[in-house]
Amino acid sequence: MKCISIVGTDPLYPIEYRYGKERFTTTVFPEAVCAFYQVDEVVLLTTDRACTVNYPFYAEKIPDARPVWIPDGKDEAGMWQIFEIVCAQVTEGEEIVFDITQGFRTLSLVAFMAIAYLKEIKQVTFARVLYGGYHLRSDDGSDIVDVLDLTGFIDILDWISAVHSFLHHADGSYLQEMVSSIHSRMNQDQVPRPPRALAPWALQARSFASAVRLSRPIEACASASRIVQGLKSAASEVQRFIPALVPLLDRIRLLEPFASLYPKEGLNAAYLEKMFCLIRYQVDLGLYQQAVTVAREWMVSVLILVHGGYEYEWLKREVRDAMEQAVGGALIRVQGSAYERSVFSDWYEGLSHWEELTAIWSRISGLRNDLAHCGMYEEPKKGSSKIIGQIERQGTEIVGDLERFYAICHSSGMTRLQDPV
Repeated sequence: MKCISIVGTDPLYPIEYRYGKERFTTTVFPEAVCAFYQVDEVVLLTTDRACTVNYPFYAEKIPDARPVWIPDGKDEAGMWQIFEIVCAQVTEGEEIVFDITQGFRTLSLVAFMAIAYLKEIKQVTFARVLYGGYHLRSDDGSDIVDVLDLTGFIDILDWISAVHSFLHHADGSYLQEMVSSIHSRMNQDQVPRPPRALAPWALQARSFASAVRLSRPIEACASASRIVQGLKSAASEVQRFIPALVPLLDRIRLLEPFASLYPKEGLNAAYLEKMFCLIRYQVDLGLYQQAVTVAREWMVSVLILVHGGYEYEWLKREVRDAMEQAVGGALIRVQGSAYERSVFSDWYEGLSHWEELTAIWSRISGLRNDLAHCGMYEEPKKGSSKIIGQIERQGTEIVGDLERFYAICHSSGMTRLQDPV
């Protein structure tokens, strides 16, 4: 473990530092850090003036420390230079304790930005970010200083990234890692009443994200429901250690439009609307392949509900295959060829505007097949960037197609459907 500390120019006094149950008296805080943690190396960031004023005291207390010169940071160029110097002191995968007690002017901000940068670029672990200023001495008039642990502020950056990845990229792994790190830290610090709801809640978040990416709408809607239902308990536990995260977690209520458990009472219009909202969410994320895959199955489900009599058998393979055959047969009929009829063919072709329904089916099925074959055609197409752009445009257009599909079914006098989505 490496300790990075900043040498300042403020007067130094003998101080008894209190950190949890541990205490250590010294004039330079990094020496206390070495007592609190098993530090292998100490790096002291010092300016020319700090080197003259206070560095000798640091060198006396920590003789093996390595001094590193930094500029005064009086302009933007100097601040960037400090940033680069700080980052250069860290190697890949190191564990760091950062002491920012003597961080003058904007140096503490640069230190925090360097921490965020190093966590991402060099996968550095910051065990603690500490502040042990003399002005923090106890109210009882003694010279005891309670050390401030600022690590939670670094965690906020990670939580922002985790929630963003979850909501905007359907990636729940980072969120689950954050929860795991909290559990690990609380066990290490022997915190009373450790969180119990947070871990299963984070697991649901990861399950939801995986279901969205794997085109599993039933599982995705169910996980979204459990996430929203468990949000209050999860937030109350988060409130105990990083209260500022509660509003951030509340953003996860964006999943409410498609949060729904499996309908034990059978397929209904409300559940179809939830699945439609999920498709729209996939489109918003740019997950076009997943969206069109779910969209095709959604259209089959709409038709099964419109037909009636199969609300409890809507997932049976023979029922779904028969409905797909009816629509596929209608498409062949439009093309003027012979086709094998399904038990639903007469009913489907008796719907008003069945030709338009079939055209929508054809567009979405065609896009799904095109994506499924990954562009692997006998003659490679030219202008690939143009083709990619067309696919993305077609992907965004499926939402309008599905709305039209539903509206046509609704206007056909099918009372089983609620107002258009």
